[in-house]
Amino acid sequence: MMNLFPDSWNEQRKIIAYLQHFLNKRNPETKQLVEDGYYGGQTDFVFVEYLDGSTLWRTDDNSTDDIKTDYPNYNGIEGYYGRIKDVQGEIVTIKIPYVHYLSWSNQKVSRVSCHKKISEPYLNILTEVLETYGEKDIVKLGLDKFGGSYTSPPRLMRGGSKYSTHCWGIAFDYDPDHNQLRWGRDRASFAKPDYSDWMNIWKKYGATNLGIAKNYDWMHFQFSRV
Repeated sequence: MMNLFPDSWNEQRKIIAYLQHFLNKRNPETKQLVEDGYYGGQTDFVFVEYLDGSTLWRTDDNSTDDIKTDYPNYNGIEGYYGRIKDVQGEIVTIKIPYVHYLSWSNQKVSRVSCHKKISEPYLNILTEVLETYGEKDIVKLGLDKFGGSYTSPPRLMRGGSKYSTHCWGIAFDYDPDHNQLRWGRDRASFAKPDYSDWMNIWKKYGATNLGIAKNYDWMHFQFSRV
């Protein structure tokens, strides 16, 4: 077998990386997966889609679904945040108020990269979450389980035909294991009462949650309308 990945990776990580490589080879034009050997939500979605031949009902419309925010809809993203090919120059890395852990590897995260235009509201959100819940309940409720933010190179939305808002550094995923892409409000943790303050804090600072807007992908918060 061709050695595509570092010898220092253990066998399990190499197997996952080969799976990611295989899935990318099936769709070379979109190449959705980072071949890093970690089985996260993105890999799970593409793999399940491959196994059952299904696709998510992800829509590409620009309806607001009564979500009120000052941030643009999808068609206005490049005008507000910059062209996708130039956006890397607008990305900043900020220190966050409480420690996060990557959902797929449990690696500690103390800094997050995002678009400079939303860095302040994002920091305000996390600061208020810490003040509201405290470290103990943050851990208990999984508000420290981080599913990712800025992604480069650009990738398409899962199940869609447009670039993900992660490509502009204006989207954040949290606790994807308990708020899986296909889950509705009957299963997603963030739809439960314990998380009402969490959801309201994001809304307060202008972020849209796809669970509230579309009843899928409850993990996903973005600074644009959908």
